[in-house]
This record gives sequence, structure tokens and C-alpha cells, in this order.
Amino acid sequence: MKKTDGRTRTRALFGGSFDPPTHAHIGIGRALAARFDEVIVLPARVSPFKQAVVPAPPAWRLAMLTAAFSACPNITVSDFELGLTGVSYSYLTARAFSAPGIDLYFAVGSDGAASFDRWARTDLLRELVTFYIIPRPGYPMTDGTLEAANRVVRAVKADFTGGEGSSTLFRVANAFGLGREVSPAFIADAARAAGLYGEYGAIVGRFKEFGLSDTRIRHIYGTAKAAVALAGRFGAGQDAAARAALLHDIGKNTEPNAFCTPAEAAELEKQPPACRHAPLSAYIAKRAFGETDADVLAAIETHTVGAPEMSTLQKIVFIADYIEEGRHFSGVERVRAAAQTDLDSAVLACYEETFSYLKKTDREISPQSFDAYRHYQVKFTKQ
Repeated sequence: MKKTDGRTRTRALFGGSFDPPTHAHIGIGRALAARFDEVIVLPARVSPFKQAVVPAPPAWRLAMLTAAFSACPNITVSDFELGLTGVSYSYLTARAFSAPGIDLYFAVGSDGAASFDRWARTDLLRELVTFYIIPRPGYPMTDGTLEAANRVVRAVKADFTGGEGSSTLFRVANAFGLGREVSPAFIADAARAAGLYGEYGAIVGRFKEFGLSDTRIRHIYGTAKAAVALAGRFGAGQDAAARAALLHDIGKNTEPNAFCTPAEAAELEKQPPACRHAPLSAYIAKRAFGETDADVLAAIETHTVGAPEMSTLQKIVFIADYIEEGRHFSGVERVRAAAQTDLDSAVLACYEETFSYLKKTDREISPQSFDAYRHYQVKFTKQ
């Protein structure tokens, strides 16, 4: 994309909430700097797609980005959108940074490529910029994706792939003291020092109270990471996915008496022993952690045996529990591959692999699991 004729220069705008900046953001910025004459990084005051989220202080995010790109001479971190009143709309930014002799590009991830019809003033954007769409893990760029984008705006596909690293993923990692996995050390450490992004600490901080081992806690972390990624991929709320995943095994080592009525405890006994912790965890989530979201509670309750007609969030937690990065058993790669494109096929694969294992080891299959399996088998066959 770089020009060498001395008359026209390429300028890439790279916007986002950067709340906080992650390894993925910084990798994309540096890749853009290698391909364009100049890159303008623009943290948003309020993203039009994240208006319900209160971001970290603008000055903090600006300082972190400035430090992250300090070694890149053709990257400028701009406070333009931070100075706007209200929502940061891209057409306002494009209009401000267009100029004679500049070929203007707007860098976006492939996860946003399907939503251009929701952007404000796409007529003006089509006139001013070319969207530079960067493929991201789990969001494949096809010819159809690019064609659909070009019906709304002007768009081209980037020649590199961005990394994984959402702000929700950082919040999850931060709760486990592992923010450095998602963001550079200086950003993760500064966030903890400033008391930022601690939303999930109230959950993780109580794990030992419920007798969870270090191995179990690592599994929960892996499940939460997988659930957040799946939620982003399939349009579910990432915060809800994180909460459900963080609490899905909270009852693993807990006796039901303190959290269940006698009638509820009797119902638990009807499940195979390995599955009883799931509904118990839902009771604990509601009664000890104050979780009120019915979909979150259902996702916790059904994460072991599933159910017919599961919601998107229920499917996500069911699958995430199976495919998290700590799982290495036979069949898991098949489910991981299915989960890249279709939740129902991944659910069906989960059941098939689980049943195969249970039969080989002469273990009990829950009737609820079998009923749900038949439901998804019929559904998948009809598709």
C-alpha cells in the first residue's frame, strides 16, 4: 500500500475502544505500519457498538497506546475521537483525516465486516475511504464476505491475519492475575495498579472458598476464554458468556445442602454423579453470587448434559467446557473445528464423542443427554 511517487501517500485509520490495548491491537498496528505510509490510531470516547460499556479513562487509554507504539515512527496516536462529544462515529473521523494527495483507508477486523449496514453515513464513508478488512481468528474472510461489504462501502482484504484479544478476554485474564497473556506487561500491570478491569475478580476471588483446586481453576479459565471467543464469533454477549463460564463449575466440590432445598437436592440425585455439579452450580450462582440472568443460569445448569433447543449462550458454554485449551483427549480437535463455523454441528460432535467415551468406559449416559442428542441429530439431518 505504500506509495513511492512522492505525490500520493497512503494513510490508514485504526480505531477502536482499545479498552485496554491488547497484544492483538498492537500487532495489527505494527502490521499496518509496515504496509502504509502512515497509521493514525484513534481510541474512541464511546464506541457506537459498545454504548452500554463504561470505558477506562480516556487519558489512561491514550497513554497506554502512545507507549505501545512509541517505537513506530509512522504511527501517530490521536486524541481526535476522545475530544468528540458523545459517540465516536467513523464518518466524522474519515472526514477529519481525508486530505488531497492522501489515499485514505480504514482498518477493521473481519468480525465487523458483516455489519457495515449498521454504520452511520455509509454514503460518505464510501466516498472518503477504502475499508481494509483484516481477517481474525474465527471470522474467516470469503469472497462472499468481501462482495457483501462492497455493496455498502469500498473494501479490500488485508494480506495478514490479526490476533485474538478482546477487552472481555483481558478482563477474564486479569481476574486470574494473567492479564499479561492478553496485553503487554506494562499495560496489564498499570491496569491492576489503577484498579481497572476488575469486574470478574469478585467471582474468581471466591473459588478457594468453594474448594476448587488449582487444576479446576485452570480449567475454568480455559473455559471462560473459549466461551468469550465463541460469543464474539456467534453474536452472543461476551460478558454473559464470561460470567456463565466462570461459574459453571463452582459447585464441583460443594455439598448441595447449603444451597438447595430438599426437593432440589432430590432432583440432583437423579443425574449421574459426574453431572450433578451443573445444576448445583446454577443454584450457587444465583444464591451466593447474585446472578439473575436466566440465560446465564440456564447455561450453567446445562453445561454437562445439554438440552434440546438450547439458547446460543447455552450452546457456547456447553461447547467451551469441552474444547477449552487444557483438553487434549481424542475427538476434541473435531469439535474445535466444528465450533469454528457452526454451533449445532459442534454440539452434535460433543455428544457423539462423549457417548463414544462413556460406552468404552462403561459409564452411565444421562437420559437428558440422549434426548438432547437426538434433537440435534434430527435438526442437523434436516439441514
